[in-house]
Amino acid sequence: MKQLKFRVWDSLKHKMHKLQGMTFDSQSFVPSAVKVPGLTWRPVEEFELLQWVYLSDNNGVNVYEGDYIKISSTVYNVLWNETIVNFQLEELDGSLSRSILDVSLGDIVGNKFVNADLYNK
Repeated sequence: MKQLKFRVWDSLKHKMHKLQGMTFDSQSFVPSAVKVPGLTWRPVEEFELLQWVYLSDNNGVNVYEGDYIKISSTVYNVLWNETIVNFQLEELDGSLSRSILDVSLGDIVGNKFVNADLYNK
């Protein structure tokens, strides 16, 4: 079975957390609550769930949805593409995209939550 890994962004505290646990609605199988360090179980709506893309960057660091990857001099956003039903890399200006497999060629330089200023450059 594939290992699923998530991290969660807490927009109220502006902090990234490692996910400790997740519960699901028994009818829809949609996540309903999450457990993160230092907090009791909280509704999933209070957080942004970010999935691991099953790949690592050039330094062996796990890459998650929302990460920024720098390959050569270009910075890409890691995002889910509904059309191809897979993660992909998209230039921050949205002009070009490339395969998620290319994350191993670059380094994580931040993410869209902590480093939102990268998006505006």
